[in-house]
Amino acid sequence: MPRIDHILGEGSELAKSQVDVLALLERHPDYVFQMQPADLFEIQLWLIDPSTDEPPSGFALDTRLGYTIGTLRWALSTLHARGKISSIKLYRRTYYGSHDAIKRATRMAPKTE
Repeated sequence: MPRIDHILGEGSELAKSQVDVLALLERHPDYVFQMQPADLFEIQLWLIDPSTDEPPSGFALDTRLGYTIGTLRWALSTLHARGKISSIKLYRRTYYGSHDAIKRATRMAPKTE
């Protein structure tokens, strides 16, 4: 059963899903994600074995998926609202990632005038 402060995104403690997603993003600063189902599904698969260098193939469907897409969307949005992860807008799309990932993306992004 979720705690009220976890649902509201308040309090100092993170929910387990937030801790797991944050650890995954911080472990892989070369990746950013959108809040779209395909990217959330990739996070869902990657959480099965976060130590792998790349996200697993979408064809490697596993029964141990753990968190739902809705839970992952909530975890990302709450982590962003709390300042635990960052975001960047590129080509009219918003991407989320660890602070290091967004710093990298910002350095690599084309400069607009």
